[in-house]
Amino acid sequence: MDNENLTPKQLAALQALAADQSATADAWVIKEKLRWIQKAPTPRAAQWRITPRGSAYHYFR
Repeated sequence: MDNENLTPKQLAALQALAADQSATADAWVIKEKLRWIQKAPTPRAAQWRITPRGSAYHYFR
């Protein structure tokens, strides 16, 4: 996840949501995954980011 764009308060709030295992935190993570995949310069790069060997799997786990 691209946490560098979050303020300290936003990051703390996200960590609290994740600790509670809330659906809101899950939705936010999914949204960030999709945003990151959509930034891929080519369809092949986007597909790679989705695969378990791609960075998205390890980056967001």
